Amino acid sequence: MKIELETRPCLVTFSNKKQVEGIFLGLFQHSYTHGDSPMAGGFKAGTVAYPIAIVEINGKMSEVRISQIEFLDVAKSEVSE
Repeated sequence: MKIELETRPCLVTFSNKKQVEGIFLGLFQHSYTHGDSPMAGGFKAGTVAYPIAIVEINGKMSEVRISQIEFLDVAKSEVSE
């Protein structure tokens, strides 16, 4: 069986400012539930959900924040945001 994914080369920036080249595999949603806050007047039980990126770095799969990804297959604009 052959499975093909459309991937993109990317640069992943970690919190220590170290940048590593990787392969972007896709965006997914991470979610989890939590109970009521034990504090009086605290938050109610609910679900937290946010997007994550899955990248391959040196043969290992990693889950990173989407803001850590910079794609290498696009021309860079002179004006950076």
